Amino acid sequence: MPTVFDNIENPFLENENSDGLKDALKLAFRGDFCVGYFNLRGWRCIDSVVNGWPMPDAEELPSPARLLVGMQRLPHDQLRKWLNEEPDKDPDNKTLARLRKEAAQEFRKQ
Repeated sequence: MPTVFDNIENPFLENENSDGLKDALKLAFRGDFCVGYFNLRGWRCIDSVVNGWPMPDAEELPSPARLLVGMQRLPHDQLRKWLNEEPDKDPDNKTLARLRKEAAQEFRKQ
């Protein structure tokens, strides 16, 4: 069974007992990664291990590392879509507050 590194119960990076994902990857020769979003700064933490995996001999074989990136709408995109599709219908206060908070967090990251 594959291990899911969610950074809650199983950390990506090190804790007091292990290097998390990096330790698991040292035992592997290939990996399929499914992530919600992708940032090269995070990949940099494991690239030394992944780069050590052997490349397949035949061209038709898959790469030793495959990455599936999910795309989520950013809060300001969600709000813009809502306003364009339903201009006469305002979002409820709970949704509006959540979108404002998420948009502010995105600006802080920038």
